[in-house]
Amino acid sequence: MRIQRLVQRGEFDTAKQLASKLTKSQQSSVGLKVLLADVLRESGNLSDAATWYENAKEALKGEEHVSSENRRFLNAYSNFHLTGIEFDRAGQRFASRREFAELINELEAEPRYKKVFTIPI
Repeated sequence: MRIQRLVQRGEFDTAKQLASKLTKSQQSSVGLKVLLADVLRESGNLSDAATWYENAKEALKGEEHVSSENRRFLNAYSNFHLTGIEFDRAGQRFASRREFAELINELEAEPRYKKVFTIPI
């Protein structure tokens, strides 16, 4: 995905602009909300990232077309990053990060979500 490549190259402003534009044009897309949260987190904007992860979780509650597997995966993925943000804010290390990342990565979900939202181990 283009946005992820921009983030990998450190082009955070361009990635944020593109992710924001897509999110505004497809406001019901939970995946785009999570992607925007990822971009914000990677750019160091933890407060806004946390807000977008929470927005995504809230949006999942009303999404009837999202399967239970995808819902579980996206909630777990968002919760994982929210937890990481809280550890960062507290100046602490997320000691069980790897263990939880492995468990989340093993959850069932559609390939399109697994490809975009795999947590690096």
